[in-house]
Formats: sequence, C-alpha cells, structure tokens
Amino acid sequence: MTTITEAVKAALDAYAPLQAQVGNGDSPETYRIHPVIAPQDTDKPFVVFHKISGERLLTLSDAGGTGVENMRYRITAYDGELIDAQAVMDNVRKALAAAATLSVWFQFETDDYELDTGLYSVTQDYSIWYK
Repeated sequence: MTTITEAVKAALDAYAPLQAQVGNGDSPETYRIHPVIAPQDTDKPFVVFHKISGERLLTLSDAGGTGVENMRYRITAYDGELIDAQAVMDNVRKALAAAATLSVWFQFETDDYELDTGLYSVTQDYSIWYK
C-alpha cells in the first residue's frame, strides 16, 4: 500500500508543468522534489515537502484496520527570484488539485527570503486526505 507521503510525491512528480520547472534532465527523469530537506547544492528551483501534523481515522467500513488519513503538509519552493518561486508553487498547487488519489484543501501561503542561502521561498500548507 502506498503511503500518503508517497502519494504526495507521486502527484508532484507526475505534473508535466512542474516537471518542466524542476526536472534534472537525466534519464530516467528525476525531479528536484525532496521530502523534509533538499541535498546541499541542489540546483534551483527545487521543492521541499514535509508532514507537519495529522491523524488516521478508522471507520466501521474499514476492513483490516485501515482507515483514512488527514495529514497537514507544508510545501516550499525555492528559487533565486520571488516571482520564479511563486510560479513553481502555482504548479505545486495545480499538481495536488489534479491528483485523483488525494483530496486537498489549501490552508495558507507565505513568502520569505533566506539571507544565508540567497534564495526566495514560497511556502504553502495543505490539509490532505488520503485512503
């Protein structure tokens, strides 16, 4: 069974406009979309996502103890210009909305600049339901 984190990563990896922005140009194609932390010296732009809270719900119709997960994810796009990071996050939002296996509710967005890296970041939080 696929975990919710795997489903989120798969949804982001599968969205062609986001692939065009964060693709590595290798074969088979990989993308600069990383759980929790990006490797040092990752090319720009890149995306980092992590689970910040959540719960697993069990229902009477669930067989074998499986249930529905509602997790809150924080997703951040990094780039050298704010407008470019915003464009990446726009495609992150569209990728999640297009994911057939996820029910996604946008929570908030914030912009930032990191002095130590010289990168702009755009962060969005989502409530994501998955079964």
